[in-house]
Amino acid sequence: MNGDDREGAGDGSNPLVRPPSSALCASLEAVVRGAGALAREAFGKPIKTWLKERGSPVTEIDMAVDALLRRELAMIAPDAGWLSEETPPAGLAAPRLWIVDPIDGTRAFIGGQPDWTVSVALVEAGRPIVAALYAPVTEEFFLAAAGAGARRNGIPISVSRGDAIAGARIAGPKSLLDRLGAVAPTLPPCRACIRWRCGSPASPTARSTSHLPGGMPATGTLRLPIFWCTKPAAR
Repeated sequence: MNGDDREGAGDGSNPLVRPPSSALCASLEAVVRGAGALAREAFGKPIKTWLKERGSPVTEIDMAVDALLRRELAMIAPDAGWLSEETPPAGLAAPRLWIVDPIDGTRAFIGGQPDWTVSVALVEAGRPIVAALYAPVTEEFFLAAAGAGARRNGIPISVSRGDAIAGARIAGPKSLLDRLGAVAPTLPPCRACIRWRCGSPASPTARSTSHLPGGMPATGTLRLPIFWCTKPAAR
């Protein structure tokens, strides 16, 4: 199926971006779920691993999932370029671009922890139009589309109405959380991961590589890829 079949006039924020069709969203979900199933089959089993140039780990499963995604996503949007965490980019000047991390959380995958996902987004005119994130171990599938909001396992989700750091939960690699706690001891206790609860409206509200929560600027030697989310809104 070709992803050119789209509907709608725009998402209200960029007239160049049209919401993706339901068919495109369904096709993306099927591909990402298939990729997650492939990774889950190898989860907890002995696998080949090695280090990339900057010392981050990669496995043979990362590469296998990457190959599956590249093959299947090209069938959905053959005109789109490719930008992956694990393989060389291609077609970056194309109007549309697939952005992929075949196993987001490779260290967790290697360590037998459930906090890893298959992550894919389709970008058009510099703006994401549809994205999927699948956690195969916990069977959580997140799908967001321009103009249509986000869903977890088919149920609409939204950020909480919290507007303060107090009560927030912070997630990220332990080494970075320890560094964050050292420079900002007044922040809430850091946790290694965020556990989602069925029906909870909580979702990640921010990601920053240049500023700490609360707007505190990071130093030139402390750039932390940390997620944090506010506590669920009162019902």
